[in-house]
Amino acid sequence: VYTEREGPLTIEWPERGIGLMMVPSDDLAFTTVYVPTGEDFFCVEPVTHMTDAFNRDLPDSGTRLLEAGESWSVDLRLEYFRL
Repeated sequence: VYTEREGPLTIEWPERGIGLMMVPSDDLAFTTVYVPTGEDFFCVEPVTHMTDAFNRDLPDSGTRLLEAGESWSVDLRLEYFRL
């Protein structure tokens, strides 16, 4: 998990001539990247919390406790583009 990301995330596939820009809201302050060994894919996911956040006693873990009936939302905009 990566922290201190500023601005959008960009992934480019030059051989296909396309790219993807992920524009997360500020509450999606962490970024998880999963690259399985021996596979031809990966996953990039902006998230609200660090790995194992509920079991860590850190003030900036990204966890948020909601009261009964309370809600909270975040936004993630995906923009595809040609290179």
